[in-house]
Amino acid sequence: MSDTRANDGNEPGVGEPSQAEEKPLRWVPQQSVPEQRLSGRPTAEAEEEEPADRLLFGEGRLSVAPFPTLVPAMPSWERIEEVGFFRALCRSVGEILFHPGETFSRLPRRAALGWPLLFLLIVGTAATAAATGYEVLRGAYSVAADSPYVRMLQRMGIEEASADFLRLLPVLQIALTPFFLILNAFASAGIFHVSLLLFGGARHGYETTFRTLCYVSGAVHVLAFLPVPYINLAMLAWFFAGSIAGLSRSHQTPPIRVAAAVLMPAFLLACCLLAALLMVMNPPVGLGEGWTQ
Repeated sequence: MSDTRANDGNEPGVGEPSQAEEKPLRWVPQQSVPEQRLSGRPTAEAEEEEPADRLLFGEGRLSVAPFPTLVPAMPSWERIEEVGFFRALCRSVGEILFHPGETFSRLPRRAALGWPLLFLLIVGTAATAAATGYEVLRGAYSVAADSPYVRMLQRMGIEEASADFLRLLPVLQIALTPFFLILNAFASAGIFHVSLLLFGGARHGYETTFRTLCYVSGAVHVLAFLPVPYINLAMLAWFFAGSIAGLSRSHQTPPIRVAAAVLMPAFLLACCLLAALLMVMNPPVGLGEGWTQ
């Protein structure tokens, strides 16, 4: 007599899958992503622990944690489409000059060099035009015989065309400003980035150094709008201070390393200029006659 029992519906029959063997599929990403996690149906204890902002998706559950509040990029010139042209331009100048640490700690690190360079060209060219206008009003480009520019041109051998050249010099200076700004931006960024590499302060690429220096240089050019004597010295000091603060935040490196990397090229350049000046004033023995001739 065979021992058979009737299937009362609780036990699986022959060929039927057992409910104990059924397990919900669980997808585990390669990297832990707390914002998005796909799992099977949770237990009662997990249901109580999960927050209320869960989205049901089919048989599974797509859990979405609240995203953190996005901090806007700075300077405001990086969000020109959102802020507007003139407002972004004015706000960026104030942010860079007076809040360089906060500004460059939120500087996006990307290879787009056009926006920082455009900022430098707009502010730098406008400031140079204003400074040149002040020089014209002061009579610096006077065609008088005792004018310093006339004497300089005469020493260079330009005598007959000196008057016409002086009238054209302000326009020529403004027209060539964008070219010199672009050349100086790429050259100075390269020098400072190599110096940062030597001092171990370059945590990011050349693009970060270029973008930081373009913004600092462009903002500092605003000081040229002030008709104040020796404003160039104030611009130079502010540029070094802003560059040290900006590069230390954008490269995430100690300020002491950035200060050494920024001041070393300036010190070497000052030594070269001083040596050249001394050679002009006191030429070496044996070159005096040829120098004067």
